[in-house]
Amino acid sequence: MKMKRVGSAVMACVLALGLALAPAFGEEAFAATGGSMRSLKVKWDLKKGKTVTVSAAWAGAGRQKVSARVVGLKVGASPKRGYRKASFTVEFMRLFKPTKKQVHALAGLNGASKAAGFASLALVDYQTGRELGAGRKRNVTIKASNWKCSKVKKYKDDHGCWVQYPTKYAMKVTVTFPQKYRGLCLGIIANNKRSETKADSAFWEGRGSFAKTTYYKSGKGNSHWMRIR
Repeated sequence: MKMKRVGSAVMACVLALGLALAPAFGEEAFAATGGSMRSLKVKWDLKKGKTVTVSAAWAGAGRQKVSARVVGLKVGASPKRGYRKASFTVEFMRLFKPTKKQVHALAGLNGASKAAGFASLALVDYQTGRELGAGRKRNVTIKASNWKCSKVKKYKDDHGCWVQYPTKYAMKVTVTFPQKYRGLCLGIIANNKRSETKADSAFWEGRGSFAKTTYYKSGKGNSHWMRIR
């Protein structure tokens, strides 16, 4: 199963923009975000229940912080013979509270996909650095819920412009993998650039490694990882 990545904000979670001089406003669901993880300078500090922070690049507002934590992580036997199962939920919280000036700049973009930064989770093979959600790589199967969004906030400027977006979003994930597999990694990542590159797309499609993406090359310290198995 291909992971439901967060692109520009959250799949099915909407950033609404309001322009004082426009009768309509942009409103849309967001679409998307040697490579061994061993050789990369990433932070291996992600733990169950621990809150970590990354920064996401917003248009008109610079880099803004998003916190995340993994809750309910359990690893145990799978009903499928010869396999194990890991289940967990990843919760994200946008810490960004735009100023009136930033609200005006964001609303002026007239398009949600042009504005919001994003943070997301990634499930990666330790040896190859490739995303495991695209097809059944390494005999790993991933089942993920839709993004659940909540705590919607609306911010206004002094000219009638406004932005609105959910500040909290979460996804439940279940991963089934062979008993002898030792390469399952979970990461919290964010966009370091406003535009997606071919290497970024290849990563999400399971064709390229994390090492070649802007999520790593343009911000090597801007992700947090753990080895689940």
